[in-house]
Amino acid sequence: MSVSLAKEVVYLNVYETSLGYGGPEEGSWYFDCGEWITSMYTTRPTAEKYQQEWREGEYRTRRSVSSVIHKPGDSFDVVIETTPPQDYPLETPRYE
Repeated sequence: MSVSLAKEVVYLNVYETSLGYGGPEEGSWYFDCGEWITSMYTTRPTAEKYQQEWREGEYRTRRSVSSVIHKPGDSFDVVIETTPPQDYPLETPRYE
């Protein structure tokens, strides 16, 4: 028995994004980080509606994380996920 997408329950998760310093290799490298801010547990249609509203409102990205004038609170990622929120990455990436 399949669940219709209209009744599928999902998480609308908001993360504040930043760059983590990976190391000095190849002239320095960085990786994407996300710190969980808030969530909504709801149906997919409702999540899609709020996703757009949040991206254009309180959680709109003001500056890219790669901008030299980026500061905390400038960039966010508002995503629909089927799993509970958690900061990312779980482990610091390794240079290879």
